[in-house]
Amino acid sequence: MKHLFRRITPGALLACAVLALAAPAHATQFKAGSYPATVKGAQIGTGKITTNAGTVSCKEVTYSGSLSAASETLTLSPAYSGCTAFGFISATIDVNGCTYRYLVSSKVSADTYTGTLSIVCGSNPLTITSAGCTETVGSQSGLSSNTYTNTTSASPNDIDVSTNISGISYTIDPNCAVYLPGGYTNGTWQTDATLSGTISGVPTLLILDP
Repeated sequence: MKHLFRRITPGALLACAVLALAAPAHATQFKAGSYPATVKGAQIGTGKITTNAGTVSCKEVTYSGSLSAASETLTLSPAYSGCTAFGFISATIDVNGCTYRYLVSSKVSADTYTGTLSIVCGSNPLTITSAGCTETVGSQSGLSSNTYTNTTSASPNDIDVSTNISGISYTIDPNCAVYLPGGYTNGTWQTDATLSGTISGVPTLLILDP
């Protein structure tokens, strides 16, 4: 019987404690009611993108993507319409295949989280054009910050995203005669949106779950 109750040494206890501390916490994931799920998003109110060339406001921004399984990131394709510069000059934002990748980094309260946004482009950057002036926004990661809220009052649940990002890198092209061409890192983007899920057109749960 004496071999069944071996003494646990202080060194063994310390090793167990170190292993416990080193174990990574389970990351928060975007989850749907079932899979594969289609994810749609719609802007709330008016969004604003501000650079050295001024502010572009867009009345409508939609987002589309999918979830094949629970994931730590959510990638959506945006589409912009009803955009103006300085409040009265027509403007366009051509996405050119760029997508937005959403990541949750920390939990604030029971249903609120914060995180970052990455812009992912292929060979062509996102292009903003107004009054004959062109600006381009290419791939960049870890832009801060987003606030995500599980809207548990919705049926089924969806997610509200509040974006208040600064430090966006962009380039003002030489055709912008009024503005100094070159690269900058002081762009900002403010917008709110609601993201929801569907399965074959039928609404389904979309939620952040730690």
